Amino acid sequence: MTVKSYLLLLSVCLGLWSCDDRRDLIDLGENWEKTLAVKVKIDWNKAGINPKNASLWFFNASDGTSALGGRPELTNDMELTVDLPIGQYSILVFNGTVDDQDNIRFRGTDRYQTFEAYAYSETPAGNAAARLRTDKDADLPFITPPNVLAVDRLDLLEITARMIDQKEETVITFTPLRLVAQINITVHFRGLNYSASGGHSGVVTGMANSVFLASGKSGNEPANHAFTLNNRTFYSDNPTDGDMSRSFLCFGLPGMTYDPLQLGETTHTLLLDILLRNGEHADYSLDVTVTSDNDAATGLILQITPGDPVTLPEVPGIDSSDGGGFDPDVNGWGENTDVPTPID
Repeated sequence: MTVKSYLLLLSVCLGLWSCDDRRDLIDLGENWEKTLAVKVKIDWNKAGINPKNASLWFFNASDGTSALGGRPELTNDMELTVDLPIGQYSILVFNGTVDDQDNIRFRGTDRYQTFEAYAYSETPAGNAAARLRTDKDADLPFITPPNVLAVDRLDLLEITARMIDQKEETVITFTPLRLVAQINITVHFRGLNYSASGGHSGVVTGMANSVFLASGKSGNEPANHAFTLNNRTFYSDNPTDGDMSRSFLCFGLPGMTYDPLQLGETTHTLLLDILLRNGEHADYSLDVTVTSDNDAATGLILQITPGDPVTLPEVPGIDSSDGGGFDPDVNGWGENTDVPTPID
C-alpha cells in the first residue's frame, strides 16, 4: 500500500468514526418512525387558573415555521407524551385552543414569532361612550375585554440521534404566566344619587389590542377599549356622593412587556357616558394617568383613578338624599369579566 493510499484510508476511517451522529441522521431521514417519546407537563399555579384543556404548538427552531403538521391538545390531567423525530423545535403552550377563546382571536399562527392573540374589533352598539371619540383617537378600532390567556414557551428543544438511540428520558414542564393585564378603573362622583342604577359606559383610549405569544410583547397598534362602568358605592358619611368602578382584562399598553418597572406612567383619555335617573345622559372626557403594579397570580395590574371628582348634573324631582348603600349593576355592553378568577 502506498503512502497516499494509506493516508486516504485513514482519513475515511477517521471521518466515519467522527460522524457517527451524522450517519444516524441519514438513517432517520430515511426512516421517520425513529422518534423520541417526550413527556410534557403543565403547571398552571403561577397563572392562577385551572383550564379544562390546553394546546401545544410545535415549530422548527431554525426558521420558525410550523412543525409536525398539527398541534396536540392536552386533557385536564395536563400531561401528554409526544413522539418527536430528530430536529430542533420551538414550542408554545397556552390554555384552551385557538377556537374556544372568548373575545380572543389568533393570527400569524404559521410561525413561532408571529403567533399573535388579539381582541377582535367590534362596534359597541350598546356602549354610549363610544360616540365620544376624541379627535386623535377617532380612527382607532374598538375592542372588547379578552379572557384569561396564560402562555409558556420553549425557544429551543433539540432531539438528536443519540437521544433516540439511547431512549433518553426527556420531560418538559411548562409553567404558563398570564399575558393579559387586569385594569382597574375607579371614578369619584359628586351627586352620584342622580345617576341611574345601570346603563353607564366608558372608553379608555390608546390600549394595546394584541400580544405575541413567543415574546410576551404587546402589539404596537393602539385601540379604544370599551367597557361598562357597573358598580356604584356611596360613601357612608355622604349618601349623595360615591364611586363607580370596573375591573376587566386587557392586553396592556402598545409595545410593552409585562414589566411594571418598564411601564412607569402613561397618559390616556377616559370617556364616560353616565345615564341619569331621568333618562338623560351626562358625558365626560377626562385625562387620566395609568400606573402599574405586579401580582403573582393576575400578572400586571393597571390602575386608573381620575384625580378630581366628577360632578353629575342635578336631576329635578330627585331627592338628593336618595342614595347610600352598595348598588352593583352588571348591565351593559359586551362580555362582563370582572376580577378574573380560576377557570373551572
